[in-house]
Amino acid sequence: MSKVSLSDYMTLFDNKISLESTQEDLFLSASEQYLEEINPPPETIKRIREILESNSIDNVLIQIKEQNPTLFSYYLYKELDLRILLLRKRIYYISNNSSNINSKNLMEAKNALENVKIKRNTSILPFQEMEYVDSIFEKITNIGK
Repeated sequence: MSKVSLSDYMTLFDNKISLESTQEDLFLSASEQYLEEINPPPETIKRIREILESNSIDNVLIQIKEQNPTLFSYYLYKELDLRILLLRKRIYYISNNSSNINSKNLMEAKNALENVKIKRNTSILPFQEMEYVDSIFEKITNIGK
């Protein structure tokens, strides 16, 4: 999967929001979109509720990945969107608040992020996109070192 965790992205900012609540919010948003677009049978909805009621978000994601790959892909796309948003905010912050940065590297990271093309396909997990975004994360975290 991704070599950089969502919690790593969240450390780009002094942020008091917990990883668990962020993952829960992403999963709920992904679930809403999944239910609207896929309109799964009632037994699928029932099974998702059962998984949600009896597990932590980490276990929910593991079980959903195994039992409902389509819903899991919706979650991954939501997480990917958040990762991109956090990187954009970090680039903006660095460009406005740091004087001793390598502006060439910052521009490269900014341009690379603008070139991210996310073609949503819920039957394919966005691993390549995540790897690409992770490489931008690594560039950004190395700027100013």
